[in-house]
Amino acid sequence: MSFSSDGGLQAAFDATRCLPERRPIFESLGRHWVLEVHPWSSHRLATTITAILLRELIGYRVAFNPTENPRGLYERLQKVYQEEEVAHALLRRGENFGYANMEVWNTRIEASQSVAMVDAGAIGYHGYSGWWVSEGFGRNESYALPPEFYRAYDVRHAGNLPLWEALRNNSNVSCSSRCCCADCARSCAACDEVHWCPTGHEGQVLPAVLAMPGVDEGFNEEIAQSHGFRFGLRYLRPRRYAQLAMEALSTAAPAIVHMWHPSQLYTRLRLLQIPVLRLTLPRDQCVSNGLDALHWSCDFPEQEMRKFLSLDAKADSVALNFFSQFALQQNSGQRASAAASAESASATSGLEGAGMEELLGALLAGAAERPSDQDVVRVACSWILENEAEWSKWAKPREVPFYADTLHSWYPFPSLAALLLLAVGTMALLENPCLSTTLSVREWRRILRKNGAVWRSDVELKLRKNLGDSPVSPASASPRRNSSQVSQVSLKQDWEGLAEKSLRRASEFWNRADRWVAEAQWRTPAGDAAQAEASFVSFAHHSFPCFQHSKEAVVFLRRSRQESKLEVEVVVEASEGGAKADKDFYPQSHSVVFSPGQSEAVLRIPVVHHQDCWQNSYWFQARLGSLRDPMAVKAAPAKATIWVFDEDTWPANIPGHMRTGQGISLMRYFIKADRSRRGDKWTKTMIAMVFLPVHSVLVSTLVQKTLVDHAIGRLIGLNSTWGYLECVLLVLVQLLSLGLNRWADVVQTRNRGRTGGIRQAHRSDMIRKFMHLERNEYWEATDADWLYAAIYDVDIITGKAYFQVFVLAQSCFALLLSVLLVTGLAVWSYLEQADGASTVVGVQTAWYVTGVLAMIVAGFFGVWIRMKIIWVAVLARKKQECRWFKSCVWVFTSWRQFTGLLQSEKAQIEARVLSQNASFVPAHWDARDAMNDTAWITHWIQGVAYCLMLAFGSFALAEYQAYGIGAMEVGTFYALCKIYLSVGKYIGRLSNTFVNMQQAIVSLRDVAALLNQTCQRSQRQEAARLSKLRSYKSRPGTISGILRFQDNLCFMRPEHFKVGSTFSELRLRKGCCLPLGRAIHVSARNERVLRSFLGLAAQVILPTGPLGEEASLKTPSVLVPPGLTLKMLPTVPVTFGTGHSTVEQLSFTGAPLELCEALLAAVGLDSREPQSLGPGSSQVFSICRALLVDPDVLCAFRPLALVPLDVKPQIATLLRLWQGGGGLPGIAAALGFAMDSEVYRPKARTLILGNSAGDLPKLPALDEHLDLDAILWCDESSPRARAVVESESVPSSSPPRSQSQQSQVLSPTGCCLGRRLRLP
Repeated sequence: MSFSSDGGLQAAFDATRCLPERRPIFESLGRHWVLEVHPWSSHRLATTITAILLRELIGYRVAFNPTENPRGLYERLQKVYQEEEVAHALLRRGENFGYANMEVWNTRIEASQSVAMVDAGAIGYHGYSGWWVSEGFGRNESYALPPEFYRAYDVRHAGNLPLWEALRNNSNVSCSSRCCCADCARSCAACDEVHWCPTGHEGQVLPAVLAMPGVDEGFNEEIAQSHGFRFGLRYLRPRRYAQLAMEALSTAAPAIVHMWHPSQLYTRLRLLQIPVLRLTLPRDQCVSNGLDALHWSCDFPEQEMRKFLSLDAKADSVALNFFSQFALQQNSGQRASAAASAESASATSGLEGAGMEELLGALLAGAAERPSDQDVVRVACSWILENEAEWSKWAKPREVPFYADTLHSWYPFPSLAALLLLAVGTMALLENPCLSTTLSVREWRRILRKNGAVWRSDVELKLRKNLGDSPVSPASASPRRNSSQVSQVSLKQDWEGLAEKSLRRASEFWNRADRWVAEAQWRTPAGDAAQAEASFVSFAHHSFPCFQHSKEAVVFLRRSRQESKLEVEVVVEASEGGAKADKDFYPQSHSVVFSPGQSEAVLRIPVVHHQDCWQNSYWFQARLGSLRDPMAVKAAPAKATIWVFDEDTWPANIPGHMRTGQGISLMRYFIKADRSRRGDKWTKTMIAMVFLPVHSVLVSTLVQKTLVDHAIGRLIGLNSTWGYLECVLLVLVQLLSLGLNRWADVVQTRNRGRTGGIRQAHRSDMIRKFMHLERNEYWEATDADWLYAAIYDVDIITGKAYFQVFVLAQSCFALLLSVLLVTGLAVWSYLEQADGASTVVGVQTAWYVTGVLAMIVAGFFGVWIRMKIIWVAVLARKKQECRWFKSCVWVFTSWRQFTGLLQSEKAQIEARVLSQNASFVPAHWDARDAMNDTAWITHWIQGVAYCLMLAFGSFALAEYQAYGIGAMEVGTFYALCKIYLSVGKYIGRLSNTFVNMQQAIVSLRDVAALLNQTCQRSQRQEAARLSKLRSYKSRPGTISGILRFQDNLCFMRPEHFKVGSTFSELRLRKGCCLPLGRAIHVSARNERVLRSFLGLAAQVILPTGPLGEEASLKTPSVLVPPGLTLKMLPTVPVTFGTGHSTVEQLSFTGAPLELCEALLAAVGLDSREPQSLGPGSSQVFSICRALLVDPDVLCAFRPLALVPLDVKPQIATLLRLWQGGGGLPGIAAALGFAMDSEVYRPKARTLILGNSAGDLPKLPALDEHLDLDAILWCDESSPRARAVVESESVPSSSPPRSQSQQSQVLSPTGCCLGRRLRLP
């Protein structure tokens, strides 16, 4: 059990070289390990083998720390030593070393859960102890008990007394005194043995068990006083214990010996073939004298020997890997018999595959009485020499691929070049053929060519004096002009008026017009002969409104003759009204049959009802197709507009009570509506936005964590080749995730629709809503409200409500991923705690600092080279948006001039604005992609740099962790990762999202109020009336050929709608009838009242109740025969702000372009921009536009008031020619254009003029006169009112006149008040 004093194990170890020809794997590591050594043989053998391999295989410096105290191991692992220990001296010298114990019996040390250490696993063989007896004594029949007799043994039973006496007679202790040893004359420290007696047996002599102190202390005492044994203990010194135990077990003497395995005593008995028996102790009644059964065992435990290391092993992966794999077996299983082992004990050969039992046998076989430390070293060397295949796996040689060898002189340039080529190839593949972004050369050049590479605005070029230092616009757009290239503008054009220009350009036209006027003065209007012979077929009216929820539109057709059956084809098709075929209606042809005697037919056209989907009012058209009767002729109106009105509210038909809350419901319905509007694009955007954090939060973190903890920390220790390949694969995964992240970014950028899909769509809805309001409805909200809402509020709800939904989802998902990852990392860090010590980062870190600087420089350079394309794209977008903005401003601020526009003209204006929008959106796409792709240059650089940092950082980290080369620690690696990743950005995004949504709710309320304003009330009333009719009926009192004003007709405005009116309030005392097909001259002293009268005649404004309330079907009104088109010439000259020339604007009327150009030339106007026209020219332009529309009734207040004097006679002749000469076809014929039409329309037009007597050439046969003052209501107490009453009460002797004749009389009396009237 003990060793001879021959210089100690350290001296024997230092003097021996087991592998002199083998070079250590790491000669330059220079690390130091201290191994704990105990006296027992198995511990010294295992420790010596470990020390030899650490020194000669790996290259460590090794020292031994001998100790005889198994307890206190945890303190020694924490570098707390006794002064006499070797490790204490090393620590005082300031050396840094690791500490290890290669064979630990858990029952021989004091456990402490608060001490941090490294458990390197089991050593491979087990240790167990117990009480042993010789086989002769155990099977002695005189005691009539088998070897398991101690399960039934109890000294209190009389049958067991002989055994107890035999044991006491052979080996005993005296409990009569308190002496600690047999010889009370000596001190306990000098005793060779120490006695122990259980309590309560003072003065008795008890049988004694032979044992050694310090081994299983506590277990022996507890078992000896339990089970009714009444045994004492004799603790002997090692030499005395070995002698007495060998004598007791080699004979059949009645003695009990405490022994353990592996040990020299057990191995010697096995070699000498001395049979021994281990006593089986009882397991019932194992509680004794106040001891708890939960705190001690009934028998000696069998233990798994383990290896404990200090925390230094975590910083030394080579040592940790070696200690973790170090293992010695219990025995080889190849020994045939103990006798064969004894015969070969003289030599140390034959240890191939040997376990601890064979090692102990070899140790005892080569020694005389006591093995020395030289014998331990000799046996350990023999085992190492014969088991190279086993221990060579515990420390692998350095196998580093060429691309990861940090010691190579060319590192890292080959790998850097390869990864850069791979990254550039990936970028080129993604940006060019896959995504076709503006980073591709093709798209880059396309934008430059598309916009002429102009990167300075016209404003800047005009204000700069020196233009030679910068690119300029094309020559045609340059503000500079060469005086030599100035066109010699004809001086005639400078002083010529419109009259001279018109006569010079169209003298033949004016000659024809003058001849017609001269002939018409003596001509009596005659009826149309064709009207009496043909059967005219037409729609009952030119428009038929309906509600969307009714799911059908009712259309009425009429014919003039009823003798025969007639089949008419009606074609339903799309027009410029916004209705989409197959979505809002079904384009098809319908067959309508008139039975004999039937003058009217009904056609019901299906309309699609969109449930809970707000829509502006829209329309499509129905036109007459083929007629199955040769005598039938199409008549006007041959086309009918089918209006469709939606009763849902914006957005998504939100209930009214939900719009008055805090805005949460309004926001929810708004998101629902836009989601329905975008469809699959919304879903794609949401998926892409949510996927974006997957790369930065999830993939990058997991790749980084896997590289550090798995690929480097584990796989390299087992298979270095696969470990390095896994590092490369993880870097490729990171690069692939970066590509997917770019793909998701392109998907969300192109599908989110913030401008073309949402912002411009809502603005278009507001434009359409505003243009479809009736005159009365414009007063409910000012034009400034509409303009502000369309420009600002729509932008707010798009950026801070619609898009914030995606940001909110993205932020929440990213935070969820972050919380899960942080929680997982926190748990992992808690379970795998390591000390926070770290060394100074070496020179290799400079590579990564250089990489950060290079990334910044490359990012700035990439943005700088994209500077020109950004300027070009943004400038092009600005120009297109500026054009659209000007048109939009004109539409919202010129609503008072819509009195001169028909719906078809409004549709043309709307189409023009939308066409500019269509030009702006692609320009925005170019600018958006240019800016976004430029930002992605830095993203690419950062992403590629991050991939390179991962690759080379992992290589350096692997070198340091596996081989101790360099200075790349785990903490440094994590710090570099954090530099390249943006941490915490989603928290800021999430907080901004809630603030933005609160701001958006205010704008949402304003937009909802405007879009939910009721529009076209008169049409909606008509739709409700038509839905109840089976046949078309005009309002009672309607007379064909007469425009009738009913008695007591009122036009009043509520108090809060009085601001900014161009129409005055009025009330008619009695009605009047205006015959159609005439020129009617209306006179009044109050011009505002006269304008209101003309507005009522043209149905620009609608009658109201006496207090300004909305009119009902019983309210006095203006009765207009069905099928007429009415138009009012604007009071103030108007030119559209959406066209590039007067010809283009006139083409909005639907007239042929050649006719527009000829008419402009005839009146002396040039084809220049509308803004260049003066007031008089603008008035001429407005008259031309009105004539090209060719309405049935044209109302005009002083149409020639602003017309230049030199051209006023020509314009008057033009109006007279239009009214009496066949309308627009008559003008076209005079200009030399033929306008053949298969649709019959009466030639005569109606022209109602206000205060314009004497302006037109007098034609008595076509003129009518009306004094408006005579029929206006006035206060009965006024003198003029009494004069009117008296004149009406005088009987007349002349015969009664017809209504038309009465209307020709200009009454000398009357009353007109342009203020709020008091009702009688």
